[in-house]
Amino acid sequence: MGPRIVSAELEPIIGDAGMILSIWTDDGVRGRGEAVTRAGFAPPLAALEAAARGLPGALLGRSLADLAEAEALAEDACEGAPGPLRFALEGALLDLVGQREGRGVAALLAGPEGPAAAIERSALLVGDDADALAGEIEALRAAGFGTFKIKARGPWPAAQGRVRRARALLGPEAALRVDCNGSMPAADAPALLGALAELDLDYVEEPVAGLAPAGWRALAGAGVRLAIDESATDPRAWRAALDGDAAAVVIVKPAFVGLLAARQRIAEARARGVEVVITSALEGALGVAAAAHLALATATSAPAGISARAAAWLPAWLDRQAPRITAPTAAGLGVAGGEG
Repeated sequence: MGPRIVSAELEPIIGDAGMILSIWTDDGVRGRGEAVTRAGFAPPLAALEAAARGLPGALLGRSLADLAEAEALAEDACEGAPGPLRFALEGALLDLVGQREGRGVAALLAGPEGPAAAIERSALLVGDDADALAGEIEALRAAGFGTFKIKARGPWPAAQGRVRRARALLGPEAALRVDCNGSMPAADAPALLGALAELDLDYVEEPVAGLAPAGWRALAGAGVRLAIDESATDPRAWRAALDGDAAAVVIVKPAFVGLLAARQRIAEARARGVEVVITSALEGALGVAAAAHLALATATSAPAGISARAAAWLPAWLDRQAPRITAPTAAGLGVAGGEG
């Protein structure tokens, strides 16, 4: 029989939009996970706290010997709970099991072939004016990044001009992703996407808000690959997107759906021949580490969009200035007690 859970506490991250879940076992080991709260995408802090009130009753006294028990515990304790709370609980439980077994979470989540030794990551461009964008691109290219993402939230066509400027600065060899966050006017979307197709983009993410699968298919002929993200966070929307062949690429954010649900989504998308890009949701070190472990476990070939809100407390293996994430040698999530 393995160790038993003796304590579970959910605490707000001071000055930030999230919570840390800590779980202790009777052998003195602590596992931690992170729940992110973000307007429009995740439940507010109060909703997570309310959903978490039943956790101690569901967890205390339960055995936690291996991955199978961790998965069963997560299913029992978080039935019907919001995705961010599942993400925190699964991260904490897997952190505990990994420490117990001396293995990283990526190794626990991977199939028989084991996790990847390293994964590529993309860089988010945030410079507003031409000079800032040029300096940012120069530094990131020098660091070794080859895939970039830029936000194009409108108004259009001014946003289109920013994308053109980024492509010109990057040159034709770099991969460029564009995230519209649903800002394209629906009536103009075919023409705007057709113009963006001339820039040889990797994909355009969430061009128009509120698209049904038929709407996505109607835009598929614009000559650029489409990627679906926040439109498919809800399980029913995810199923409709896959069943309707809505996009060529799906963005999977474990922080919004849970680690185990995200792993299942990745398998489902791959079975359909849909490319998967794993991204973080601007979590802290614990959340970013969990997302990185999932990306390593599933060995997704597309560069991941994984970065933290801030560099403070990030372990060295998650250095956000590095173009690759290499699997940590530490057990569990690989985030020390003072980090996260």
